Amino acid sequence: MEMEKRLGEIATVRFNKKISSRLKAEAEAEGITVSEKVRDIVEKHYRQECTRESLPEVEEALRRIIDRHVERLAGLSVHAGIAAGTSAWLVRSLLKKEFGSKVISKLWTESISKSKQNLRRGTMEEQKGEDV
Repeated sequence: MEMEKRLGEIATVRFNKKISSRLKAEAEAEGITVSEKVRDIVEKHYRQECTRESLPEVEEALRRIIDRHVERLAGLSVHAGIAAGTSAWLVRSLLKKEFGSKVISKLWTESISKSKQNLRRGTMEEQKGEDV
């Protein structure tokens, strides 16, 4: 009687033999009663349903927060790309002046190839035995 007051109303539910056997086995394995197992399943269902229903609201709230920063992040990405390109151009120009076009073209091509390989691996590790 005390359990009934604490939990609320009693509901009588009938299951087919297959589901009933499964509920008993799972409840026993978890060390709980079949009633507790059924309550857990129903509560989980309603928590998931509540989550699904509120998901669009959460997504909209996140979008409002993130949208303010998207333009800034895009601008920073553009500036980083421009800076990297300018730096690469300056380095190549200086090296051409110092060592000549043929040597630099070969080194440049090798550098780009190694950079692409490292990016595919997700690293910028130095190759063993090579200087930076």
